[in-house]
This record gives sequence, structure tokens and C-alpha cells, in this order.
Amino acid sequence: MSRTLTLFPASAHPAEPVGMSRAEAGFSVSRCVDAADAHRSAAEVCLAAERFRAARRHLFAALRRDPADARCRYLLGRAFAEDPHGCDRRAARHYRKAVKLNASEPLHRAALGRALIRIDDTKAGVTVLRRAAQAAPSDAEVLAVVVEGLREAGESDLAFKLLTDARFLAPADDAIRHLWDRTRFDRVAQQQKQTRTDNTGAPGVVPFLRLHDANTPRTRADHPSRPAAHVGRLLRPFRG
Repeated sequence: MSRTLTLFPASAHPAEPVGMSRAEAGFSVSRCVDAADAHRSAAEVCLAAERFRAARRHLFAALRRDPADARCRYLLGRAFAEDPHGCDRRAARHYRKAVKLNASEPLHRAALGRALIRIDDTKAGVTVLRRAAQAAPSDAEVLAVVVEGLREAGESDLAFKLLTDARFLAPADDAIRHLWDRTRFDRVAQQQKQTRTDNTGAPGVVPFLRLHDANTPRTRADHPSRPAAHVGRLLRPFRG
């Protein structure tokens, strides 16, 4: 004779223990869901306060109660990506799971693309970022993540093009205009950097200016200037 107690009879549903009605079982499931929501809300507060380890503890507890929560997976990726002592590969892993659980959310896809760039999978990361921007062409939150990833990948021209299209779709959005201004500066800086380098990638060398007179050429040798206040220039408007 077995001395093990059987809590689930063969005729009962696995989610309904003996002595529990369907209404009580539904209440138990809803209580677990509420606990997962509470852990997720606490994790968001911890992320805002940059308490990344505490955020991860709450998110793992929430996922134990609701493993199919895509929002928890996305927040867990942020908890690893934004932590100075975190791990970009673990962040990318959780972002990828968030995309699989909710493929219609472009913010999850944008975060995944940026994470792929940070783990040196640049080609795949740029492709994912481009798709995220196409899914939300005028969403400032998504575009901020897309632009950051493209900047780290050295794709300032593509970021500028996406933001130009976004400004056409949402001309009154100040956040998109701010991103566009910053990306325009990054684009000019990248072009200047490419101009200062030769074909081998080494910094270009600018020759000294040579002055030629009627007799012999000579090299110009200017004395270095010292930083000082231009008092005369400041007093110029007050001169009679």
C-alpha cells in the first residue's frame, strides 16, 4: 500500500486541486498574475532608480509566475544593458525572447538591434533596427533607440534619413526634432572624420604652408599664440 498522498485525482483537472472549485482556481491564477504585475511594477521603479540588481530579482520573480510576459523580458534586457556591470549578451538574449513573445512591439525589436550591434553582430543589428523604424516611423521612443544603435554602428547617414522621414510624418514632435538635430551633428562629425583619414584608415597629414618669393621658397614658421583675453576687442564698441 502506498503511503504517498494523492493531491490530484485522475478525474480532476490538473489546475484544480481537491476541494477547490473552478472559481477558486481562477482566483488563485489571478492572484499569481497580480503578483507578477506587482513585481514588474517594482522592477520599473528600481530601473528608474538605477538599482539594477533589485530590478532583476523582481523580474525573475515575475517570470516565474508568468513566463510568457514579453514586457518582463524586455525590462530584464534593460536591467542587463543599462547596468555598468551588466552583460550585453544576456541583454540580447532576453530582448530576443521578448521579440518572440510579442513580435508586434517595435520597441522590443529596436532594443534587440542595438544589443546585437553591441555584441559585434553589426550587420544583423542594423537590419533589425531598420525594421523597427519601419514598424514605427514616427515613434520618438523607438527612434531614440534606433538612432543610438545606428550611431554606435557608424550609420549616421541612415539614422539621418530615418529621422528626416519621421520629421515629415510628425513635424510638430519636439523629441523627433531634437533627435534630428543631434543626428545631423553626428553626420557632419563622421564626414569630417572620414575626410581627415586616407584610404588606409590612418590620420591624414596636412603639409606645412610654404611661402614662395621671387628668389627662393621658404617654410613659414609662426610663433605659437598664448590664450589671453582680447581686451581691445571687447572695448571696440565703446571707442569713439
